[in-house]
Amino acid sequence: MKISRKVWILYSLISLLAAFIWFKFAYHQLAFVDLSINKKDAFKKANEYLLSKGVDVKKYSTAMVIEDNYWVDRYLQKTIGFNEEEKFIKKYNFDLFYWSVRFFVENQKEEYIVKISSKSGQIISFIHYIEDTERRDTLDKEFARQKAKDFLVETFKLDFSGYELHEEQLKKFENRIDYVFLWEKKEVSISWKDRKDGGEAKLLTGATVSGNEIRNFYKNELDIPEKFQRYIQREITFGDLIGKLELIFLFIWIVWSVVNIIKRKDDVLIKRPWRLFLVIGICLFILQIIYSLNDFNRILFQYPTSSSLVSFLVNIFVLIIINSVLLNFLIVLLGTSSESLHYEIYPNNKASSFIYYLNSTIFCRTVAKFILFGYLLFIIFLGLQSILFYFGQKLLGVWVDKIRLTNLSSSYLPFLAVFIIGFQASFREEIVYRMFGINWLKKYIGSGFWAIIISALIWGFAHTTYPVFPIWFRGLEVGILGIFYGFIFLRFGIIPLITAHYLFDVFWESSAFIFGHSNTYLLVGSLIMLLFPFLFAAIAFIKNKPDKERQIDSVLDIHQRYNLDILLSFLSKKKMEGIPIENLKKELVIHGWDPIIVDLVLKSLEK
Repeated sequence: MKISRKVWILYSLISLLAAFIWFKFAYHQLAFVDLSINKKDAFKKANEYLLSKGVDVKKYSTAMVIEDNYWVDRYLQKTIGFNEEEKFIKKYNFDLFYWSVRFFVENQKEEYIVKISSKSGQIISFIHYIEDTERRDTLDKEFARQKAKDFLVETFKLDFSGYELHEEQLKKFENRIDYVFLWEKKEVSISWKDRKDGGEAKLLTGATVSGNEIRNFYKNELDIPEKFQRYIQREITFGDLIGKLELIFLFIWIVWSVVNIIKRKDDVLIKRPWRLFLVIGICLFILQIIYSLNDFNRILFQYPTSSSLVSFLVNIFVLIIINSVLLNFLIVLLGTSSESLHYEIYPNNKASSFIYYLNSTIFCRTVAKFILFGYLLFIIFLGLQSILFYFGQKLLGVWVDKIRLTNLSSSYLPFLAVFIIGFQASFREEIVYRMFGINWLKKYIGSGFWAIIISALIWGFAHTTYPVFPIWFRGLEVGILGIFYGFIFLRFGIIPLITAHYLFDVFWESSAFIFGHSNTYLLVGSLIMLLFPFLFAAIAFIKNKPDKERQIDSVLDIHQRYNLDILLSFLSKKKMEGIPIENLKKELVIHGWDPIIVDLVLKSLEK
């Protein structure tokens, strides 16, 4: 299938418009991300701080992750909006993103967590966990309070004339007394006006005094009202429930695929593509293991020191392996069945299946052009999404967590994590929801239009576990995108759609590295991942192999050729007897004959 010049021009113009729309509505929500302090520098600062306190850091194992204060982000977006949130962050020098460095020892409660601003490199929080039974000197409360104030003045240059005491606690342990002091910034109070008596958020700075040690301190923490947190938890729980409804369809599709593959295990469109999808499944499995190892810091950061480190890691990786095997087994099943379904439902739409490229080549200029066309689609999808969010924010009070913007910074190789996410999502979701979902729904409801709509909504509401509020909007937004994905799939095939999907996911996973304040390493790595399909297209363009599809009878095995000869002999006799054979295809397929074999015989008899 070729893309006409008119289509290229039209989609190029639409993509230019979409790029302008995205830049107008969405760019500024990424530019404020500041990752000026890289992982190496942050770790060095944390290490030096503990050394200055006399801690022997060599005794401790370490784990380091990037984190963000998502509760603050949620609350500010909901109460004052994104633009005012930006002003608030700048005015009070608030750190939405920060590095957390953990120093711990296996089977020992004592550990240290140092939090460093990703913007300034300042230590913004510190926690020293100790045993409840550890002995410390007992201080007078007034003396402890003054000690905390002196420390905060020295550490943060805090001017207490702008603060008032918010709370103080006395925690009595067996061998010590800990004092917790919190001060709130005067005239900083943000109300949740959507609920009666919803509460107010206060900007707090605090310290915990344990004997002669400041065991915990932080600056500029926004105390979020409990009612708001409960409201968000209900939304998240509801989103999880809606997302799990997808499992009903997946279960039906898996059962159908198993039955279909067993019944038609000798068919050309079962035996030939299953090897391809097995390779895809194995590749996706290997990539998942690599992703987990690449994200080992985040796994280690969650390790509870009350258990054995080895048992914790074994449990984690066993679960990762089991989940990945099951998920990719699903891809092999649905992918294999999708090819026979597609041949039955859309026999003339060859570019929407993998078997077409298996019988021709992917190293040709047609594929190169499809990939380049995928770049235009990617930009168009960005513009469409930004429009949906713009009107959602203006009319429906939609807001989005920025929790995913920086998460991959914790990986050893962030750009590798970006690539794996894009590759896995594009192949898995296009195989399941477009290649299988659309064809299966078209088979049973008879309408291609409604097949696209329903598959898009299933796909969309499977994404309601993402932190977009209200939860239902995420399903609607992705569902609308899915409708366009579906029409692109049937109009231009699988290659441009997988390309666009890959680029879309890679872009959002790396957007903070590209448009925020980041380092050259993250920026260049992200751009290379975005150029990866282009590099493949360049190779395909240079190789320029003939993209002519091989005749299907050239790939038949001995068993299939035997069946072809038997059917040819049978139908030849029927034709000689004057029986019309043109209408026998459906009956033959119902009785278990391979549709490919039937078509080859009918074409042979037409000559």
